[in-house]
Amino acid sequence: MSKFSIGTEGIVITDINGDAIFVPKNYISILKMELEGIDSDNPFGTMSAFGFINMSFTESGVHIADDKEGVFLSKQDADKLIEVLKD
Repeated sequence: MSKFSIGTEGIVITDINGDAIFVPKNYISILKMELEGIDSDNPFGTMSAFGFINMSFTESGVHIADDKEGVFLSKQDADKLIEVLKD
C-alpha cells in the first residue's frame, strides 16, 4: 500500500517500492482533479501534465512523476489518496 504524508508545503507520495515524489500545495487541487478522472471517460494510456508533474494512466493505476522521481499508484491507492485530499 502506498503512503501519503501531508504537510503545510504539500504532499509526499510514497509507493510500495519505497519511491517517493513531492507535490507542492499549489498543485494538489490539480492532482486531485486528475486522479478523480481515472475511472471516467479519460482513456487509459494517456498522459496529463501540470506544472512539472506528469501523470500516465494505465488500466491498473497511474504513474506520477516529476523530472527526477516517479511513483506508481494502483487504482485503490489513488482512491485512498483522493479521500485523504478531501480533508
